[in-house]
Amino acid sequence: MATVFFEPSTRTRISFELAARRMSADVVSFAAQTSSLQKGESYKDTLLTLEAMGVDAYVIRADSAGVPHQATRWVKGAVINGGDAAAPTPPRPSWTPIPSSRP
Repeated sequence: MATVFFEPSTRTRISFELAARRMSADVVSFAAQTSSLQKGESYKDTLLTLEAMGVDAYVIRADSAGVPHQATRWVKGAVINGGDAAAPTPPRPSWTPIPSSRP
């Protein structure tokens, strides 16, 4: 599982990471501030890169409305909405995956 946060967060990111580790999941933490997003990489390309590395579930928090939902069209794994500009931060942790629309 990857926590993919395109905007800063502490409580939400750590809450999801701790919950995943308690269920024995391997967790990769992604931070936009230190990524290729700073060089112009798109959200889609970032997620496809993580998928190519074997990530199969994503907790996504974005500064733009609809990014977690859109991500379901880009990746095959489960997408969990960690909050976006249109929706308030979900209760921690809110394990409601958005089904992927990608085969």
